[in-house]
Amino acid sequence: MKTITMLLFTILLNACGGAKEATANATNTNEQLEKSEMVTKKTQETEKVIIEYSAITRGSFYVLKINGKKVSTQNSPNEKPTFKAVGEDNWKALMQLVDDIDLNAMEKMKAPSEKRFYDGAAIGELKITKDGKIYQVPNFDAGNPNERVSELINKMLAIAKDKE
Repeated sequence: MKTITMLLFTILLNACGGAKEATANATNTNEQLEKSEMVTKKTQETEKVIIEYSAITRGSFYVLKINGKKVSTQNSPNEKPTFKAVGEDNWKALMQLVDDIDLNAMEKMKAPSEKRFYDGAAIGELKITKDGKIYQVPNFDAGNPNERVSELINKMLAIAKDKE
């Protein structure tokens, strides 16, 4: 009889301890989710606009991204990108240039030249992600983009060069 009582008592204690642990884990999980959501919201606020420029051909590789007031550059597909901060004045200037562009018309912009078709120039690409929507210019010759986006690309390149 003592053995049965001890066995039931042990099971009861383990069940209560497991319930307390489950409640504590659920509370910790909820707190972690709330913190994660707050971090995600802050990240989304700073990363509403992402501007990406690339110039790629068989012999060269260059990718430039400006995202959340940081610039990353990558000069080889095998290397990790380098990150640097963008100054507040440069960030405001970039956002003004983005606002000046008709983002919905970007996909219809024509490239002024076609040297990229015969390896006469690297293939240039420009993509802007704003409020979760992606706007992209059709491929163009790197160094000779459509005039409506050339000022933005030149400003991006100048910021990357100043920071390197």
